[in-house]
Amino acid sequence: MTADDLRARVKLRLGIDSATTAYDALLNEYVIDAQGYLAANCRAARTPGETAELDNITVALAVIAYTRRGMEGQTSHSEGGVSVSVTDALPQDMQNRINRLRTAKVG
Repeated sequence: MTADDLRARVKLRLGIDSATTAYDALLNEYVIDAQGYLAANCRAARTPGETAELDNITVALAVIAYTRRGMEGQTSHSEGGVSVSVTDALPQDMQNRINRLRTAKVG
C-alpha cells in the first residue's frame, strides 16, 4: 500500500474530508513514524496477510498519534469539568497485534 493510500485511510478514520489537504504533511509524518516503529520492532512481512496487517497497524498507530497530539508528557487533563487520563502506552489490543509480528531478540 502506498503512503497516499495509508494517509487516505487515516483521514477516513479521523473523519477528515479526503479533498482536504491541510493535514496531509502532518498525517504523512505520523504514517512515517508508525512505519519506522514497526520496522524497528517487527520482522519483515512474509505473507500478503502479514503485509496487510502491518498496513492496518500503521494506520491505527498514526490515528493514535494524531489523537494524542498536544498531550505529550501529560498524565491527565481537565477542562470544563471533564477530566481525561492519558497514558503513553499503546492500547492492549494494539500491543497484541504488534507482538504477533515482533522480531525475536536473542542475547
